[in-house]
Amino acid sequence: MLKNHLNKALYGLILFSLGLTSCEKEEISSSASDFIISSSVHAEDQIKSAYKVDISGGKDTLYVLTDKEFSISSEKADPENWISIEKVEKVSNSLYHVILDIKPLKETFELRTSVLSLITEDLDGGFVTVTQGYTRRFSDNFSWLRYGVVNPLDEGREVLMQSWTSTQLANGWTSTVGEDQEAAYVYGRFEHVKLGKDNYGADFISRNIGGIEKDSILVLSFNAVAYAPLFGEPDNNKLTVELQNGCQFEDGTTSQTIALNHFDSKSALVEQNLWNNSFHYLYIKKPETNTVISTIRVRFVTGNSISSPANRIFLDNFNIYSVHEFETH
Repeated sequence: MLKNHLNKALYGLILFSLGLTSCEKEEISSSASDFIISSSVHAEDQIKSAYKVDISGGKDTLYVLTDKEFSISSEKADPENWISIEKVEKVSNSLYHVILDIKPLKETFELRTSVLSLITEDLDGGFVTVTQGYTRRFSDNFSWLRYGVVNPLDEGREVLMQSWTSTQLANGWTSTVGEDQEAAYVYGRFEHVKLGKDNYGADFISRNIGGIEKDSILVLSFNAVAYAPLFGEPDNNKLTVELQNGCQFEDGTTSQTIALNHFDSKSALVEQNLWNNSFHYLYIKKPETNTVISTIRVRFVTGNSISSPANRIFLDNFNIYSVHEFETH
């Protein structure tokens, strides 16, 4: 799923953000004696820093040019063992294919790293840092909220935003009080938030998030799930996501409405399973006419407006990642 969406989303976006050039490349010479680790059969594609692999995982190939026997191992900084060496193929006297097996990133775009060591008998060789995922620009998992319990059916101990502490409000999230409302109906819960109540909707607005000056493409990810009572009809499940300060979604709009899943209110493990199938992500770009945008603000709205009733939404794990930066020439 991630791979198909990534290919579709990035194809049109990268064209304007990257200075794409083409040049003729020479094949790796079989008479070369240097130890070269490359991303292709071309010597000029030698990996000088980190080698980035696709978030969807699968097979990938490194090309090693050497006239020496070598061994290879993976030093994993991540306990998931997300990368392994499937096999090493000798293609010619001095060219090897190192086939990597890479697990996909699931439910996150968080950057992870591993180091491959290629060592010859005389301790020559090299090291390759392999990365998967994106650099985080901003993150909020709402661990600073500790009201009530996780159980979404227990709404008695959650706390309206207007009663949050000054320290909690200093995180910069805001909400709009509607004309016919007494308060903004955003509730603090146990390390997550709830938008709306049975007869009122709500919005939830981030602060201005900086640090995106160099970024051409970003991705917003979050967990969101719709309310379902133990008895009766489930709430509506629409969530509108709006961008402010000039950025756009991949289709050029500044607003997207998505359909959420409902949590399983009848499950005996409703607390443990609350966030099942709740991961969502949206690709963001800067318009060609305004590439110097330095901040972004995101607004979540239940339904189509804050007046939408019976559209309670639980929200957690708000993240913005950098996918691509503008090339500097």
